[in-house]
Amino acid sequence: MTKCYAVRNIGSREMLTEWTTDQAQANEWAAECEIHETQPMVEVITQELTDLDLLERWASWHEGEHMTPELAATCPACDGWYPIVDADGDLTGDLAEADDLRYQLLSDALGCVRLREGK
Repeated sequence: MTKCYAVRNIGSREMLTEWTTDQAQANEWAAECEIHETQPMVEVITQELTDLDLLERWASWHEGEHMTPELAATCPACDGWYPIVDADGDLTGDLAEADDLRYQLLSDALGCVRLREGK
């Protein structure tokens, strides 16, 4: 279990940021949100998350984004699981087990998988 931090709107309880293990980063995000006039009332929340929880939430947060080396660098590690990308290299928001033969590793640098052709 890892202690994680995120920022949410106090009134609506809407999540404004993804989860991070860096409390200083979460505090910085909160300060930025407080300055922005449409999100003035925010709080940093904490939660204990497993590696798989972190990866699931990361994949969900970045669904539809194109997987790049820069984005891959922010992806939390979780042994035995990979984020799935579509044929265009965009994240689907789902995960695949490393031993699932329906998927192939896209590249070591990106650390994600896509459906094998013909599957």
